[in-house]
Amino acid sequence: MKRPLNDFICAGGLLFCLAVTHADGLDRWPLRYSAPGEMYFSSIASGPDRFVAVSENGRIVTSTDAIQWTLVQSGTTARLDSVASGNGVFVVTGYPDTVIRSTDGTNWQSAGWQEPATLPGIVAFASNYVAVGTRSDVFGLGLKGPLVMISPDTFAWEHIPLTQSFLWSSRVEFQSVTFGKGLFVAVGRGLNDVAFIVYSADGRHWKLVNDIFDGLQSVAYGDGVFVAGGAAQIATSTDGVRWRKRDPGHDRAIPGITYGQNTFVSVVSGGLIMQSDPIASLMLGRSSPLELSIFGPVGKSCQVEATEDLGATNGWETVANFVLTNSPATWTDPGSTNKSQRFYRAALQP
Repeated sequence: MKRPLNDFICAGGLLFCLAVTHADGLDRWPLRYSAPGEMYFSSIASGPDRFVAVSENGRIVTSTDAIQWTLVQSGTTARLDSVASGNGVFVVTGYPDTVIRSTDGTNWQSAGWQEPATLPGIVAFASNYVAVGTRSDVFGLGLKGPLVMISPDTFAWEHIPLTQSFLWSSRVEFQSVTFGKGLFVAVGRGLNDVAFIVYSADGRHWKLVNDIFDGLQSVAYGDGVFVAGGAAQIATSTDGVRWRKRDPGHDRAIPGITYGQNTFVSVVSGGLIMQSDPIASLMLGRSSPLELSIFGPVGKSCQVEATEDLGATNGWETVANFVLTNSPATWTDPGSTNKSQRFYRAALQP
């Protein structure tokens, strides 16, 4: 049975709507693992061949498929707040003053730390790492504020001055960061626990997303889609700027999300780990005839349908069927010429 077709894009003629697609597979999150005892995960990351989730008291679990998990020794009893993967290394930050790293997710060593701050979010991009968090004593006044740091190796860190007034006036405390489509996207909270989503092209200058969300704690990127999680909610975006609220199917907090093996995997309060179905997403190109970029698992079959009227009954027609030989794959719609508008949806096939 094929998956539901629920990704949409509008385009045509001189009317071009920005992509409003949402990833197929993100409305279903089966439970994959329930940790024994009182083990509560705070963050999760994925590398080339495994997932790593971290918890309090230095506890770390790893898995190659997000279903079978193994407890490993971290060499610390610190509270582990965040884990990231990149450049062949897993990096974990924790409290107090803890940074550990591993090339295989099993054997860990200290990376040293000097910064008196909390860094719950870290992401690897290109040859660098970006960490976000909270300054614990701004200007020596006992106030909290946002913190961004960049490192080429997780040993030496550069403190990035943040001059955006909204970050300081709202006392934003960053909690998670990801990188995709040339953008850093971070989530955090400010006064009265109001949630923030911000984005930046360089990690130094940040802009605020206009949408309002409650209690966002984590964000990840994969296959053309940003996914943020928090207090019993998920939000998705294809550009990091415009977001759609989603129902995760439960009322628990989501402190961590990662992308790997063509799925998103989340850690959920109560020591749970959940995994989305494989995803596919669309992005619109500004050309005539119209060009679509389809993100999804390489080797999977994908079906694309189109309509000129979303309100019409049985108005959808199949316009393409093909195997994704790469991601994103590009497809040009010759039938889009001279259309005032056209909507598209796509889904993976079994």
